[in-house]
Amino acid sequence: MLKVNQRGSLVVFLTLSFALLGTFVGFAVDFGRAYLEKARISRLVDGAALAAAKALKGQVGLENAATRAACDSMVMNGAKVVYGGGNSCSATAGSNVSVAVTFFDKVVGGGAPIRFVRVSGSEPVSTTVLRFMSGLLPGDYSTINVNMVAEAGPERPIDLMMVLDRSGSMNIVDGSGQTKIVALKTAVNTFLNNNFTVDDHIGMNSFAYRGCGGGPTTGDVTTNGNCTAEKALGSSIASILTAVNALAPNNGSTNTMEALQVANAQITTAIADPTRSATRKAVLLITDGRPTSSRRTGAACNTDPISGTTLGITTPPTDCIHSVFTSAYDKMYWNNLFGEPPIGTGFPVNPPTARNVAGATFYKNIVRYARETAVTEANTIRNLASKSVLIYVIAVGRPESAVGNSLDDNAKCLLGRIANDPNTVNASCPSVATTLNDGDTYPDLLPCKLDPTSCIDNMQQKGKMFTVDLNGNVQAQLDAVFNEVALLLKLRLTL
Repeated sequence: MLKVNQRGSLVVFLTLSFALLGTFVGFAVDFGRAYLEKARISRLVDGAALAAAKALKGQVGLENAATRAACDSMVMNGAKVVYGGGNSCSATAGSNVSVAVTFFDKVVGGGAPIRFVRVSGSEPVSTTVLRFMSGLLPGDYSTINVNMVAEAGPERPIDLMMVLDRSGSMNIVDGSGQTKIVALKTAVNTFLNNNFTVDDHIGMNSFAYRGCGGGPTTGDVTTNGNCTAEKALGSSIASILTAVNALAPNNGSTNTMEALQVANAQITTAIADPTRSATRKAVLLITDGRPTSSRRTGAACNTDPISGTTLGITTPPTDCIHSVFTSAYDKMYWNNLFGEPPIGTGFPVNPPTARNVAGATFYKNIVRYARETAVTEANTIRNLASKSVLIYVIAVGRPESAVGNSLDDNAKCLLGRIANDPNTVNASCPSVATTLNDGDTYPDLLPCKLDPTSCIDNMQQKGKMFTVDLNGNVQAQLDAVFNEVALLLKLRLTL
């Protein structure tokens, strides 16, 4: 049996315990309410900053229109404010939300300073338990002030060069029964119609055996001339879509190197245009595998692209395409030097002879050179305009891990390097296979396998490599990827 003093102690203990528990519960309620309100204010200022940036267009003189857009956005999202003229949103009756809209200039690599917007929102949240602390501690605990800030970059006009693969493998059917080239055309139509305005300059180039379409598709450079873009930057969306819709797969190899050279020329022209100084500049490469051909000029046309060994052609061209035995030049070399037609895949036969072993070495050097020069051209583009140019890569293929398929780890490592995408490089390059059934050891990817960080340039813009699974619905996947690319290229929160 408890004694009286023990019962009294228990009552005191229980009273204090319940008081302490109630305090913690009250704190949880007060801070929980403040947390929810913070999330709401965060959504309000994020939306307002994006709306203001879209109206601002990165220019001086549109601040009032941008502020009105910010206020309207907050109203649409449930805030009780109204545009008060100038650069302010005023709280309406019964509202205690405070909003401040300010503007500032930010220097963006490769261009003039651009106007950005900052939206600040705050609201006092009433407390239930904390208010009673006012009698115990100095200060006012009747409210918790919630403050959130968002900054947004403008909806910068874009100079975007699209580089589309139309090699023969783009005629392969996906999991939905549609060819890759048809899926690509449909997705590009949606992408261009839904995301760009007259302020944006879009261009398009396609590639297969040669690095351009609408012109030379077979033979060597000396016969068919230099590659130029099918649609230069600034072409109308309608004319670009007409060219896209006319694309047909070409039974040839994949000349990513020359295609990027064409894109380089277009981006370089845009950089030199003073009226486009504030635009964002990017290249979007859509392909379904690794490069297999490349372009060479001058005396190089009579040498092995890797070893430098003279090929021994009596009258070599001064401008040539190296391809996996599909170019007239390489067939001529093979026949003259080895006295036999090229082996279908370039793999050595059993038992190997001196001629076909040498030929297989040449084959491996051709494709290695195609890979290396594609990466080199991508680096050249990213170095333009104080290293401010972006490259995004969309790769369409089956995601098998076995080497030799279009999207094995070797291909993803290579395309990740072209995009300067650390996530792809870190994920794929350590798994690169350096001993293949055709004898190709991928020496160009070996440094990336050993140290992925060595294959990313942190001083350049980091792009992204997206994969699209050929086993599924390619068009639906492309639509989703294009939507993400549009968001990355256009409107963006910076804080």
